[in-house]
Amino acid sequence: MTLDNESWLVEIGDDIIVKKSEVGFESLTEIERAIYCLWVIDYAIRNSGSLEPVKDVFPQSIQLLNKIAVQNNWAVTAEFFAQNKTDEAICAAYYDQFESICGELRARYGEH
Repeated sequence: MTLDNESWLVEIGDDIIVKKSEVGFESLTEIERAIYCLWVIDYAIRNSGSLEPVKDVFPQSIQLLNKIAVQNNWAVTAEFFAQNKTDEAICAAYYDQFESICGELRARYGEH
C-alpha cells in the first residue's frame, strides 16, 4: 500500500524523530535531515498556520532544507524555500507545493 504524502511524512518523520532522539541529529543521513526539516515545517504550518513553531522546534529547518535541496538539485524544493521568501509567502503557497516537495524527498529516500 502506498501512503499519501501527508501520511508518509508523518510516519517517516516519526521514525526519524525516534532515531534523532536515540543517536542525535548529526547521526542522521542527509535525506533524513531534509525530511526532518520538512516535518518541522509541515508541523508548524498545519498546526498554527505560521512558521512560528519552527523557532521552538528547529529554527534552522528552512535554511537547512534549502541548502540540501540546492546541493541535490531538487528544483522544486530549492525554489520554494529560497532564502528570499518571506515566512508569509511560504505559508501561503505551502499546500500548493507540498505534493511536489514530498515527491522530490520521497524519490531520494527510496534510494536510501
